[in-house]
Amino acid sequence: MMQLDRYPISHIMDFHAKPHRQTPSFNTPTIHTTDASPEAVSVVLRQEIKGMITTIAFFSKSLEACQRRHSAFDRKVLAIKEAVLHFCHF
Repeated sequence: MMQLDRYPISHIMDFHAKPHRQTPSFNTPTIHTTDASPEAVSVVLRQEIKGMITTIAFFSKSLEACQRRHSAFDRKVLAIKEAVLHFCHF
């Protein structure tokens, strides 16, 4: 039985050809997308540049044992707080 390559070379090379992050524009509003799981919080910072929404930066942090017991809403609020603290220079 022949096995097909899930990720052909042509698609792998696209990762090298296209930038994953852009240099931020400090005159453009930023978009913070947050997520909170039972183990960690994460944030993706994006901006609309030249008509396309592009990724500027990423941030994630593991939660302490006591924070893991918080409700989903509280973890989401914690993710927003961590985003503001981490990306305050934007």
